[in-house]
Amino acid sequence: CTPAASVIQDQFAVADFDADFDNLALFADGTFNLSDRWRVIAGLRWTQDDLSFNHRYTFSPRPGPGIRDVSDPECTVGGVVCAGNTRLLSGENDASEVSGRAGLQFDVSDDFMAYATYARGYKGPAFNVFFNMRARDAQPLEAEIADSVEVGFKSTLAGGRLLLNAAVFDAKYDNFQANNFLVLNGVTITTLQNAGEVSSQGAELDFLARPTDALSITGGLSYTKAEVDEFFLQPGITTPPVRNGTQLPLAPELKGSVGVEYRFELANLNVVPSLLYAYTDDQFADLNENAITLIPSFSTVDLSLAFASKDDRYRLTLVGRNLTDESFAALVSTGGPGGAPRLQ
Repeated sequence: CTPAASVIQDQFAVADFDADFDNLALFADGTFNLSDRWRVIAGLRWTQDDLSFNHRYTFSPRPGPGIRDVSDPECTVGGVVCAGNTRLLSGENDASEVSGRAGLQFDVSDDFMAYATYARGYKGPAFNVFFNMRARDAQPLEAEIADSVEVGFKSTLAGGRLLLNAAVFDAKYDNFQANNFLVLNGVTITTLQNAGEVSSQGAELDFLARPTDALSITGGLSYTKAEVDEFFLQPGITTPPVRNGTQLPLAPELKGSVGVEYRFELANLNVVPSLLYAYTDDQFADLNENAITLIPSFSTVDLSLAFASKDDRYRLTLVGRNLTDESFAALVSTGGPGGAPRLQ
């Protein structure tokens, strides 16, 4: 072609953004002895959060994958393109909350302690600030509040050779902040959203046994039922995108582990081999229980061999992880080529 006969316009967009978070907290926590066997535990925390953001987006002159162009309604209004192909967003928010805990501890005996606690937790508000941020994303996420109750015991049995602990818990979350995968302009991104009211109930058990001075056996088992009780509807939406009763992301119902360690005492050093088996139940990586984001249950076996000085001041440990070469994903998201999942 002859000079000046054509104009080449690249597909590009530029985002310049920043966020500022300031957090101030005052807290106190203590244990108060009512008698030789009864204790009160109590704590109080006041938190102040101040946050703000700025987002400057320069739209691409032409459409392109993963970017927004000047035809976007945030740039072109009434046929008039935004000045310099650029749009500015900014926002600020602040919140304060009082949280804390209170509970009772009772020594049933010198080797058995029972307890019950109530706690209120707080996670401050947030903004979703990312490359392709839209004007609607400038609304802050509400602070998350959690109220939980736990009842359990801690014990030392068999003359000190067995430590056994167990607990049951029930937690309610309001304005739960959940990660959610979203395909925006052909690119999968992760955003935070207020999922609504969720709950988590379950039980935990762990132990440490020493049948002999050289042999140690440890283990733990937990059951958790974490689900959405009521999903918040966004303005203008009548059908919730997430059904009530949906399992929370990355919240397997069952997790367990058992480990064995043996200490061989030699003349100048100790040799300590150990074996650890761990199991993790099925779980979803996304809030919508998308079949693509299912992470199947998996088990791993780790082995270590330690060489320690007689006084245990120095130790060299060789570690082998996942000896059975189990394949599993830590995170799965949608948006891969041809609809395939993305694995991490």
